[in-house]
Amino acid sequence: MNRERDAAASLHPFTRRVLAWIRAIPPGRVATYGQVAALAGNPRAARQVARVLHACTAGWDLPWHRVVNREGRISLVRPGGGDEQWRRLRAEGVEFDATERIDLARFLWLPDGSGPEVHDARDARDAREDRAVRGDPAVRDGR
Repeated sequence: MNRERDAAASLHPFTRRVLAWIRAIPPGRVATYGQVAALAGNPRAARQVARVLHACTAGWDLPWHRVVNREGRISLVRPGGGDEQWRRLRAEGVEFDATERIDLARFLWLPDGSGPEVHDARDARDAREDRAVRGDPAVRDGR
């Protein structure tokens, strides 16, 4: 994990936050690309989350399989990575309907608000700046 942390230090702050939020998704739950993007500070960056997953899955020990599209479907190609994602999700108890869709009302992860561990002061500052840009009233009020 130290090697991973050292490598993460050279990543863009948004990328570090995406990785932290993906790691926070518990087994048996899923998050959408857009949800992870919003939690990481940029709600319009769902495609960037997909790029981060593509670039960082190997060697980063990420639960990449827990991220699905906004319809509750696997976006990866089947046969291929989509089959592996389906197997991993099923092994965690996530169920699919007859159309291969996950019921997001049942399996969508809703974080408790505490957020993932912030690795250093730069991450905390960058997250606060992102929230300020979005007009978060908690930042304006000094929280």
